[in-house]
Formats: sequence, C-alpha cells, structure tokens
Amino acid sequence: MKLKKLFSNFTILFAGRVLSKGITFLVLIFLARMLGPRAYGYLEFTIGLLLFLALIVDMGSSTSAAREIAKDRNRISEIVSNIVVLRVFLSLGAYFVLVVWSFFYLENATLQRLIAVYGLTLLGGPGLLEYVFQGLDQMKWVAPVTVLRQAVFALGVVVFVRTPEQIWLIGVGACIAAISVVIYNLCVVRRLTGMIQIRLNFQSMTAFLSQAFPVGLSELTWFGMWYSAPILLGILTKGENVGLFGAAHRPVMTLYAFVVLYFYNLLPSLSRSSIESPFHFNKLLTHSIRLTCWSGLFLAFAVLIVGQDLLIYVFGYQYGGSVLPFKILIWTIPIALLSGHYRSVLIVLNSQRKEFAASACGAAVSLLLSLALIPKYHAIGSAIAILTAVVINGVLAYRMARAQSTELPSLRIVIKPLLACGIMFLTYMVARTFAMQAAVPAGIVLFVVSAILMNREIRTYSAGTLKRFLPRQAD
Repeated sequence: MKLKKLFSNFTILFAGRVLSKGITFLVLIFLARMLGPRAYGYLEFTIGLLLFLALIVDMGSSTSAAREIAKDRNRISEIVSNIVVLRVFLSLGAYFVLVVWSFFYLENATLQRLIAVYGLTLLGGPGLLEYVFQGLDQMKWVAPVTVLRQAVFALGVVVFVRTPEQIWLIGVGACIAAISVVIYNLCVVRRLTGMIQIRLNFQSMTAFLSQAFPVGLSELTWFGMWYSAPILLGILTKGENVGLFGAAHRPVMTLYAFVVLYFYNLLPSLSRSSIESPFHFNKLLTHSIRLTCWSGLFLAFAVLIVGQDLLIYVFGYQYGGSVLPFKILIWTIPIALLSGHYRSVLIVLNSQRKEFAASACGAAVSLLLSLALIPKYHAIGSAIAILTAVVINGVLAYRMARAQSTELPSLRIVIKPLLACGIMFLTYMVARTFAMQAAVPAGIVLFVVSAILMNREIRTYSAGTLKRFLPRQAD
C-alpha cells in the first residue's frame, strides 16, 4: 500500500512538474522573442537574483519542516509559526537589501524598476506552505501550486506586457501569481489542519533554524554551481549578454529539473536495495547508469547536430549568439545524470558531508571561473564555468563514492553509449555532404542499430517484442 501511495505521489508530482515547466518555458520563449536579448537579459538577471534571495528566505526550512511534520503531526502549529515568523524577518530584510543594492549599484532605471516590483514576490515567502502538504503526505495538493502560479503568471504576462518598455509589468504578473498561491495554500492548510495560530517564540524559532541551516547551505551551493555564472554575467557585462545566455541556459535548466526528479524517485529504491544485498544494489545502480548514459549522451550529441536550427527556431534569429553556449551547456545533462548516481550513493551511505563538499567545490569553481572568463568571453565564459563546475562536482562525487564502496560500477559503462553516439555524429557529418535532408535520419538509424548491437538488454527486449508480433507456428 505504501509503494502504491509513493508511486501515486510521484505521478502527481511529475505531471505537475511537466505542466508547470512547460508553461514557464513557453511564456519565457514568448517574452524572449518579444523583448529582445537586452530586455530579456534584464528579466533573466532579475529571476536569478530572486532565486538566490528566495533560497535565503527559505534557508532549508521547507525540507526540515516536512520532515518534522511527518514525524509528529501534533507539532504543525508550532512548526508553521516558526517558519512564518522566520520568513517574515528574512523576506523583509532580503527585499530591503535588494532594493538598496539595485538603487546604488545599478544605473539602468528599467532594470531597477523591474527588480523593485518583481522583488515584492519575496514577501509572499511566509505564505508558501507546501511543506505542510508534504509532511502530511498530501502530495495531491502540491502539484496544483506550481501549476497555478505559472498559469496566473503566464496570463498576466500575455494580458499586460506588449512592449519592452513594459517589462516591469512582468513583476506585477509575478506578484499576482504569488498572491494566488498564498491564498490557495492558506485555504488548503485550513481545510487539512484547521486554524493555525501564529505565535512568536524566538527560542523555538532559533532551534528550528539551527536544524534547517545545513539544508539551506546545501541548497545555496546548488545555486552557486548553476546560477552564479549568469548573475555575474549581468553584473560584469551588458544585459544583452545575459539575454543571449538565458536563451541557452533556460532550456537546459528545464531539462535539469527532470534530472532532479529522476533521482528524487531513484533514491528510495537505492536505499532499499542497499539493505537487501550488495548484489541488488550494484545491479540497480548499473541498470540505471546504463539507461541514463544512453539517453543523456544521445541528447547531447543530438543538440550538437540540430541545436543551432532548434534554438533559432524557438527563440528567433536575434539569439544566434546563444547557439554555442547552448551546445556547451547541454553536456551538463549527461554529466549530471551520471554523477547523480554517485551523489545518491553518498547519501545512501550516510556520507552527506562528502556530497556537500563535492557540491561546494563545484560552486566555488563556477564562481571563480565566471570571474575569470566572463569579462572576455561573456556568455560563452559563463557556459564554460558551469560545465566545468558540473564536471568537477561529478569527478569528486565519483571518487568519494568509489572510496566508500569499491563494488560500484566504474566509468567503463559509458564507453558503449559514447561510441554509438560518436557513430551517429560521424554518420551525420559524412551524410550531410551528400544529402543534407537525409543526414539526421541516417545518424539516428545508425545510433539505433549500434545500441541494439552493443546492448544485450536492448537486444533481448527487441527480440521479445518482435516475437510477440510474429505469427505462431502450428504444432
């Protein structure tokens, strides 16, 4: 029954994530094409800043609260009170710092206005109560939150924003979306738990913050690895460079959200198999790595082939400068899919500190390389910084996990899918000189054939499928 509930929760979350991410991506494509690289760069810069400040306002409280509520539902009122009061102070402080910093540091009035309006969404932090739904195992209420927020935001953008000069109205739409989410959360929480009284208790709040702080610090290292580069790009260069980078970065981050969701679902299975036996643990890990290597590397090589046409078709010809950063950033997906297994192993083996150390090193590399490369290489420098950081994080996680258990699969498992993708790419490069339209199909056909020949599991599955469709011979 628990497994059925777990699968149901994951299905709901996955459906909600697909829908909300799809809405977000579509509305940002609409804005990118309408605003142009410069104004769109202002928007991406603002979103990056607010994501950083939102993590500070949260400071790991959502994860910690969900865990504590799941342990003892009688503490809901106490936990919610602590978080609401804590977030009130943090959100007010974050918004004040944001506005003062933008007023004294930024010279562009349009960007200042956008930040001031969009930044008001931080004040909705105390009303983000999804952790209550998680703690009560009522995940059916979580998925609608993100969908509601993005749907209201998209509606506000389509209704209000018509020209680049109206970019600050995007912040108005975001504020309306945040208000709608807060109202939804309050109504659902009241339905599930009754009226919650908010009480000020500094001692209890401080104790809760000390538990949540390590989680928040880990989330900030993730942000540093993936978002420090675009923020520094906005600080050190012009808004147009941020817009070009954002058109490359946004599709990759949309894909990365599903990488995170995959490991969110894989982790419990790894934990159970580690208790059963080393054989089952290694078998599950090997199958998962093989599956994600084939799919992740195929995606990266496919972008090398059609990435330019795809990106320009989606965002427009004015984003031609986004093509190379996009082709660089897409490699973070197969690397994250591979390294995520070894990071999950560290968590399963109770070595969270080592996993955090690997993430912290990745964040530091991203920050330092961004400072070194952005002034000269702009968006390309940001892409290189992020890719290098993800590689360093993956290498450290791999070495630390292998040091914990020598039974883990080695990187030799990558050779076959890498070879098959290389054959696909080489076929495409040769075929395009003779028949451009047939080059992509020819490459894909060779990849499928190579995958069948190199992978016994695919051959077995293909043979079984073919056998079901063939007519049976009479006895």
